Formats: sequence, structure tokens, C-alpha cells
Amino acid sequence: PAMIAFIAHFLGAGTDATTAALAAVCCTSAVLLSNGAGAAPRLRLVATARGPVRAWVVRRVEAGCPLVLAVQARLRCAPLTALFCATEHLCSTPFYLTALPLLFWTGRAVCARRLTLLMTACLYVGNAAKDTVCAPRPFAQDGRVQRLNGAQGGHEHEEEYGLPSTHTLNTVAMAAYCAGLCSGAAARAAAYAAAAAAVAVVALGRLYLGMHTPVDLVCGAVLGAAAVAAWWAVEEALDDLLCATPAGPLLAAAAAAAACAAYPAPERATPSKKYAVSFLGASLGVVCAVNRSLAAGGAAHAAGGAEELDLLTAG
Repeated sequence: PAMIAFIAHFLGAGTDATTAALAAVCCTSAVLLSNGAGAAPRLRLVATARGPVRAWVVRRVEAGCPLVLAVQARLRCAPLTALFCATEHLCSTPFYLTALPLLFWTGRAVCARRLTLLMTACLYVGNAAKDTVCAPRPFAQDGRVQRLNGAQGGHEHEEEYGLPSTHTLNTVAMAAYCAGLCSGAAARAAAYAAAAAAVAVVALGRLYLGMHTPVDLVCGAVLGAAAVAAWWAVEEALDDLLCATPAGPLLAAAAAAAACAAYPAPERATPSKKYAVSFLGASLGVVCAVNRSLAAGGAAHAAGGAEELDLLTAG
């Protein structure tokens, strides 16, 4: 589909040669990664790297199980179980796919599309890391750890691997990004304090529910912080490239195809790739829609976006 989109767009829109070449490279990479020419070496590389990394993580998971048991023994009660089960759902992929459109519907289009792109990257990196390392969850490593999320089998989150905690990763990235939109030292400090509190609640909940150990949480937090820091460095340029240039949808489609093809193969089937791919599709739809909207509206849309960011930072 990406190659077809490339040909159609190139013939109909007069894409410049540099952008066309970049898109062609992305599409060709996707094809090579998805067939025998690229798949076998990639699988061997993942399998080779997985062994020592997984062994190290398993030792850390085993070392962290006593802390999970202590948290469950000392804090377990019905109100906390309800609270942490709620945070589990509020930090899930279906939640983001439902909540982010609300930003568009309330007129925060610039913030919404940029946050969608950031969360797409976070979900892909987090889920790809899970399926690369294939580290066990604490209840799979220590039979004394209980799963307190109300699902003792067949729950999709239980079918995923452990490291990193994508709930922690996504919360760090989203909370830090939203806090960074605040203007003024006092407002920004308060926003970052609230973000830190939200991350702490989510991280404690993952321990309490028996879904993660400290190594998973630390890895998730580090990846989330790195993701939002990298995003801030490229946000303006990438947003302009994808949403304000004629080749934007084409490049987004080519990148999505390459990302799907490059996704690592886990040791057993998990729903992690489904989460990553579903968000790639949502992000691609956002890029295509915004690109067409900006092309139709021109300067009026650009001015509106600038005013929107001014309102966001002022409020």
C-alpha cells in the first residue's frame, strides 16, 4: 500500500526529488524487511541480542519479586485495588485512542496531532521492546505473586511480556509533554509536580497489581523521558514535514510500513504488535486528515494553529 501511495502521489502532486527518494527508500526498506532478503538476518540479530539481555532482566525480575510481595501484603485493600485497576485502564491503548480525539473536537488540533504522533512513537518503542526482550512478568517468575487486576487468566495485559512497563512509559511521556505546554515558572512547576504524582501512582499500581517489578518501571520511565526529550527536539520540524507539505502523508505511510515490517518477532504470540500497529494506523489517519485540511485552508489554518498554541501555553 505504501508503494502504491508513493506512485500515485508522485504522479499527481509533483513531489520534489529529495522527498520522493526518501519515500522510495522507506518503501523499499519495508519490502526488504518483510521478505526473505531481510527477515532472516534481522531475526537472527534479535535472537542473538535477546539471550544475554533477557537473562540479565530475568535476574532483576527475580530480585524484584519480594518487593511486589511486600507491597501486596501491606497495602492490599478494596479501595486501592479499584484505584489501581482504574489507572490500568486509563493508561491503555484503547484509552488513548478514545481520549486523543477529544482534543481535536475541542479545537486543540495542533496539540492533538503532535501528542498523537508522540504517543505513537512511545507505544511502538515500548511494545517492540517487550517483544524483543521477552522478559517474564513477576507472577510468571514467582508463583506467590498474585494478579490483583480481577483477571486470573486470558487478560490481554497478562499475555504481554514484562519489560518495559508501557503504562509507566506512556504516562511519563504524556504527562511531561502536557506539563511542558504550561507557561510561567510557577504553573510549569505545579504541572511537573502533578505529572510526577501521576507517574508515581501508575508505577505503584503496576507493582500492587503484580504486573511489574522495579526494573520494568525504571526502564519504562527512562524510555518515556527519552522519548519526550527527543520529541521536543524534532517536534516543529517533523510536524511541518508531515502535516504541512504535500509529501507528508506519503512519508507517514512509508514510515508506518517500514515500522510494521521491522517489528521484532517474539518467542510466543502477544497482543503487543496489535497495539503498536493500531496506533500507527490512527496516526497515519491524523496526518492525512490534517495535511488535507491545511492544504485546503492555507494561511488561515496556520494562523489558527498559532493562536491555539498561544491559548494552550497561556492557560
